[in-house]
Amino acid sequence: MKNRIFLFLILSLTLFKIVFGYEQTIEFSKKNIQVKLTSCLARTHFEIQANFSNETDLNKLWLGIIISTQIESYDGSNFVYCYRTNTSESVQQRYFDSENYNYTLFSNEFIGLNSLSVIKNENKVTCKFTRENSNVDYNYLNFDLNTFYIAADYGKYENKIPEFVNNTFDMVETVSITYNTNCEDYTTLDNENIFIKFRNLGAKTWYEATAVISKNISLDNIWFGLGINFNRKMPNANVVICQRNSTYSSVEHYYNEGLQPKYIDETNKFIGLSSTYLSVTNRTITCRFMRDNNNANSKYIYQNGENLYVLAAYGPFSNDIMSIHSLVKESKNIVSFPIRPVDEYFITLDNEKTNVTFKNCGSMTHFKVTALIENGVSIDNAWLGLGLNINNKMPGASVVVCKQGINLTTVEHYYNNGLNPEYLNSSNKFEGLSSVSVKIDGSFMICKFSRDNSNKNSKYMNLNTQKIFLSVAYGSLQKENILAHKKVVVSKNIVTFPVIPQCRRFTTLDNDRVVVYYENLGDRTSFEVQAETNYISSWIALGFRDEASTTYSLVMCKYNSTFNSVEHYSFDGQNLTYFNQSNIYAGLSNPIVSVSEKMISCFFTRDNFNPNRNYTYINNNNNLYLMVAYGPFINNDVSNYEVMVETLNGIEFPIENLLPEFNKAILNNGKIKVNYKNCGSYTHFEINALIENNIDLNNFWISLALNNRRDLINSNAVICRYQLDSYSIEHYYYNGSQPKLMNISQALRSTYLNVESSTRLVSCKFTRENTNPNNMYFNLNTEKLYIIVSYGKLNKQGLKPLLAKLRKVYPRKEVEEKIITILESKNNPNTKPQTTNYLLSNYKQIGLFISLCTFCNEKNTKSGSKRVVVKPIISTEFMNRGQLDLMDLQTMPDGPFKWIMHYQDHHNKVSWLCALASKCAAEVARNLIEIFCFIGPCCILQMDNGREFVAQVVYELKKVWPGLSIVHGRPRHPQSQGSVERANADVKNMLRAWMRDNNSTRWSLGLKFVQMAKNNSFHRTIDCPPY
Repeated sequence: MKNRIFLFLILSLTLFKIVFGYEQTIEFSKKNIQVKLTSCLARTHFEIQANFSNETDLNKLWLGIIISTQIESYDGSNFVYCYRTNTSESVQQRYFDSENYNYTLFSNEFIGLNSLSVIKNENKVTCKFTRENSNVDYNYLNFDLNTFYIAADYGKYENKIPEFVNNTFDMVETVSITYNTNCEDYTTLDNENIFIKFRNLGAKTWYEATAVISKNISLDNIWFGLGINFNRKMPNANVVICQRNSTYSSVEHYYNEGLQPKYIDETNKFIGLSSTYLSVTNRTITCRFMRDNNNANSKYIYQNGENLYVLAAYGPFSNDIMSIHSLVKESKNIVSFPIRPVDEYFITLDNEKTNVTFKNCGSMTHFKVTALIENGVSIDNAWLGLGLNINNKMPGASVVVCKQGINLTTVEHYYNNGLNPEYLNSSNKFEGLSSVSVKIDGSFMICKFSRDNSNKNSKYMNLNTQKIFLSVAYGSLQKENILAHKKVVVSKNIVTFPVIPQCRRFTTLDNDRVVVYYENLGDRTSFEVQAETNYISSWIALGFRDEASTTYSLVMCKYNSTFNSVEHYSFDGQNLTYFNQSNIYAGLSNPIVSVSEKMISCFFTRDNFNPNRNYTYINNNNNLYLMVAYGPFINNDVSNYEVMVETLNGIEFPIENLLPEFNKAILNNGKIKVNYKNCGSYTHFEINALIENNIDLNNFWISLALNNRRDLINSNAVICRYQLDSYSIEHYYYNGSQPKLMNISQALRSTYLNVESSTRLVSCKFTRENTNPNNMYFNLNTEKLYIIVSYGKLNKQGLKPLLAKLRKVYPRKEVEEKIITILESKNNPNTKPQTTNYLLSNYKQIGLFISLCTFCNEKNTKSGSKRVVVKPIISTEFMNRGQLDLMDLQTMPDGPFKWIMHYQDHHNKVSWLCALASKCAAEVARNLIEIFCFIGPCCILQMDNGREFVAQVVYELKKVWPGLSIVHGRPRHPQSQGSVERANADVKNMLRAWMRDNNSTRWSLGLKFVQMAKNNSFHRTIDCPPY
């Protein structure tokens, strides 16, 4: 058995990379086995197929895979296999028992498995199962790494044992696929006739349950139920029941009291449900619904943070009475519901013909309403309305009405006074609206608009503070007048509008061919303008019009095959002139213009303030209208425009309340980017460049220069040199003839250079002092500076002869052999002292610095050595803040245990120690819950950033205790975790002493003794023992 297993594993192992979201296929051609897998973060779906000869007895057969982290050893591997006999078929999982040198069944033979099925079709056998990616059992192989080995084979199954045979196996190539967060979760409940798809959106979970109904049940009188419970039983389960007969169709929420279903809430049979839908096609019933994950009703089962089984059943439904079920199925194991964040939500209003998609961005909500127009209403002369009210009635509602008629397309805001609609604001029929559009697609009307969440008008419904029902109606138009509705549908429950974190603000200027994204960073605003165009050579302009001014500020982006630019203009209604004749880029930075696939895109950052009286301010300006125009760019002519549109109402530019890590400057149309963060006395820089022009990546230099003019002469230059796997980063002053090393002690810190050969991306990072007594040194806090980036080859004479040629090259803009690229920022990125952090744009770019600002709190002394001063963390009471860390003891394992989890109360320094078999998130979370159930949860849990804290699971703690918040320590910087880090050293010393005194290597047994001793020892910080 030993040799057979070894041969099986070594010869058939296939290296594969688990990358979540896409199906991956592995072929074992010599054995005619195909393995398909799709990993969905919480679980992985497997399908194994094999073709067999006529001589193979398919009633004494196993077909399976071995999963391992090693290719030369099978320690820690798991074996999942399907088997068939004359009387049974199933799927089981075993682990490798190193003591007995064989594969042993887990105590639960189905551990981590769901959706099991074994299908025989002539000589083909298909095995399907879903395997959870993690489990607390220490013999379970968790998918917490990216790389695994897999083996596949089949053999004889007899006496409940899979028999291995000595065969030759086929190797296949490594397979890698791309990560995708839209992977679909599902369970089949071990039945090919039942299929349940689900997606946890955080506040709600979307379900689609499908079942093939047996022929003895009439599809005209049927019920189909989907239940969740803490065990594999129907009693006490929450069950969503989809009912259908000749006169009735509904989706309702029940609670199983014993085996008798009763409404969870007698006053609201739809409690917690929305977007319900029920249909029957052939012998298949499909039921879709959204279920709230939380509810105050004591019978309601919460979905987040709970270990739940999934159940399904169906039976006859006649005379409005549910008969006993004809079939019931349940999941073999707990089904996890990982939260998959979304950037928008939807509701169907219990009708597949009506759909409302919405995205709450805090100050406004973006809506898309789609409806099938029927009931005798002409699609060419119709209105479609979305109502918002505090009840499920139309009277008193705010209604956004979309009109499509002859020579009429508009979106307007109404108030329902009784049943008679009137404008919400008689002087502005577009009150609170922007980005409106109406389209017709066959018999469907599609209406898009953005609606402000709040307004001073007393009739206005506030989405952030009021509990809102949604309703949709449509009818015919008589000229511009709304006739009585022909159809109205209303949400059965209150609709929640969760705010999307870091929601990207935009306006379409009421034209779907144009979109403007914007993000106010405080002192400047980043913009991205996009428009459909039929011209490769194009221009596009974004104008800012203040109602109180007669002059526009206008940013124009120009593009053709040989030229692209972003420039700042003023427009008085007739004449277009540069905003600043001496600097056509005044107030602008980070410009990028591109045209592709009939789309022109322009990205830039614009200062919010400028002393010029013609400059249009953005902050605190509620009367600012945006205008977009674009057209062909031929012979530098921008007079012809294809489209010109303006917003219906003033646009607000709220300052984002999330602090950034870095500001940025973009040079060379995106091929060179500079991230920087000014922390007062220091500024952190990161240069990211795509190195081109055939430069050898084993022998090059890249430089960042700072100067008070757009010239390298008299600049400060930080030069990163890379040669044969070694690098240096040094500070130079360039006097016009040759660079001179500045020899400034401690002027540069935290230096780092990385080269990605496959992508030719180079990243150079350093921290530079903002001030220095050297009179050649540029002060970032007091001087206005330009950024200049250059790179090139190193030669045998080193750097000095090379940089000496810059004096000749730069003024003429020539490119010589050894000076490959010289690029400059078109405007000063540092126009005032940078003592405030600003939000980083959502524009796609190279990642942020790995390390955070460790010098921001450093004292700015004039002399003497400088040291880091970390701002102290203050806790005022017990259980206010807890600190958590893991200690790695993999080099000294104690049986299954390889880690120590250390939790410490920051206020009184009480410690809890737990032995862990692995650092998987599920095991960490389970031990935290045990501690919190004993002492109660802390208000703030501070964690060290790392793989050991998988956010998806640990954050689930907040669902159990809503008051719990998460604070991350600085990555790889123990200063912010100082208290628990120092305690870790004490624990290791005390544990080492316990092991020596007791002549034992079983450190897991000594943990609690060490915990007791530490908590009874004098602590200098609190001047007493923790206990």
